[in-house]
Amino acid sequence: MANSARSEPVMLQDRAAVAYAAVRVRLSLGELGPALAKLWPEVSAWLDEQGIVPAGRPLIRYHVIDMPEVEISVGLPVESGAVGDGRIEVGELPAGRYAVLVHVGPYEGLVQANADLQSWAGDHGVAFDGSDGTPGWAGRVEFYLTDPMDDPDPLAWRTEVAYLTLPDPS
Repeated sequence: MANSARSEPVMLQDRAAVAYAAVRVRLSLGELGPALAKLWPEVSAWLDEQGIVPAGRPLIRYHVIDMPEVEISVGLPVESGAVGDGRIEVGELPAGRYAVLVHVGPYEGLVQANADLQSWAGDHGVAFDGSDGTPGWAGRVEFYLTDPMDDPDPLAWRTEVAYLTLPDPS
């Protein structure tokens, strides 16, 4: 199958904080696909048990990328006020200005989409917000806008990649 993945132009967007319910894990990139296949349904089932309706599309929040391992939260946005139970955490993506790119195509293209967003930022003098001096990200997230069950064509899948930026120093 030909890979005709593409990315839409990068935008800078001011965003409100986004609460989410998720399972936080550390795993290797090779474990990512099988883990996602289990974690999103687990979070969805927990939300159902709690009577909580998701407030958006599934997400992966990247906390630490220490190749070949990543520390991520796999979950769904929720209205603020939800309370986790230990296994399921309720976290929040911080409010702020985000550099946002929408990748269209198979998930395999997301590594390149992230590289493209980082390259765009370097070319435009935009810096990303790490976490308080420790290795990691304050706000790096992928929202999976297309449900593959609704549209099985990987060339039509849309994934939003967003990174929290540092405030403009001027």
